[in-house]
Amino acid sequence: MDKLKQLLESYFEIPAAGPGQGSAWNFQWNSPWPAWLPDWSVLLLGSGIVFLLIYAYLKDTAHLNLKKRLVLIGIRLTLFAIILLFLTRFTLTIHRTGLPFVAVLIDDSASMGLEDDYAASASTSISKAFQQESQGKNRLELVKDLLLQNESGFLLELQEKHKLRLYHFSEECLPLGEQGLIDLQDYQRTQELLKQLEPTGKETRPFHAVQKVLNDFRGTPPTAIIVLSDGISSTGDLDLLSRAGALAKSKL
Repeated sequence: MDKLKQLLESYFEIPAAGPGQGSAWNFQWNSPWPAWLPDWSVLLLGSGIVFLLIYAYLKDTAHLNLKKRLVLIGIRLTLFAIILLFLTRFTLTIHRTGLPFVAVLIDDSASMGLEDDYAASASTSISKAFQQESQGKNRLELVKDLLLQNESGFLLELQEKHKLRLYHFSEECLPLGEQGLIDLQDYQRTQELLKQLEPTGKETRPFHAVQKVLNDFRGTPPTAIIVLSDGISSTGDLDLLSRAGALAKSKL
């Protein structure tokens, strides 16, 4: 269905939807019959007319083979449908719509500069491939790998149905790039923004970060908030990530 929409929009020279945009199709028509006439009676009358057309044409073309008769009937019914569309002044309107937001929060506090020895972990959920790839990389570098691998495949998948807004947080939560909005068609720009992140923050405040994002989206809450962090609050129980989850659940 999406392919058909794109084809028709291209045919009618409608500008392509930008990042974070969708399109809403609305079909409108005006009834050419009197308002007091119920729709069911019009449908019944129309069905009767179509039946009579088919019956009369089959009778008049009895000397032709079935294939030719079906083709001619199809042409006549198509003309009948076109006339009906003209009478009803059938129109299609296409409106650009904004897609819902997803916020991605990246922890760049000092604890994200630590390296974890996944090879020594007893967890069976960690694959050998990941154990090898993670060697010599700190936590923030692993986050960057997740977001940038396959030319930002993870973020591109999110952007198919959402607008993306990226933040980085430690003691403060700040948008990444211009107001946090990311156009992933410019992969190099996204790569540069993420590579600039360094684990230098003095504190980790996940609750404060989620609260800041919810305030930014006041009135239009995001579909989801994705927090990429080691989950450790350095400022006490008030900034625990678990509290942030409860806050987000109450707002989204």
